[in-house]
Amino acid sequence: MTSKLRTWANENQPEIYRQGYWNQISFVRDTLAGIFAENFEEYEDFFDVSGTHMSKSVLLPVYKCETKQGLVMQFRYNFHDWNLSVSSPRPLECGDFVGVLSPNQLTGIDYCFFQGMDMQFGPYSNNKQNFSLYCYNNYELYTIFMVIKKALSDS
Repeated sequence: MTSKLRTWANENQPEIYRQGYWNQISFVRDTLAGIFAENFEEYEDFFDVSGTHMSKSVLLPVYKCETKQGLVMQFRYNFHDWNLSVSSPRPLECGDFVGVLSPNQLTGIDYCFFQGMDMQFGPYSNNKQNFSLYCYNNYELYTIFMVIKKALSDS
């Protein structure tokens, strides 16, 4: 069962770590959605909440989206790092994600923690169509989204 991000976020606002919670929600809703959404209606409803996980005793969303091209992404944040799984209708040529990720982040998923995520794949280095990776901050995740968007439009 999925629900739209805005509704879920308002219904599950925590009593603790509220600022970190809303920083995460706002980044996904206001920044990441704009990478793939082409109009306000798409922007408003681009992300679903497909599951939940706990971090620091706070219930947090697992985000999921699907582009018009059939690319599906599921990801979550635990106040420390982002875990992202990608399923593409065709292989994506993302290179080294413009140097944002370390070699370990590209070849290993040892630090991926998939709590609440039903999409779990191996590293990008093994499969450029279905892969999982992790990154440490919003800048890295934003860059990864931009690289994936470019790779999807180039393929």
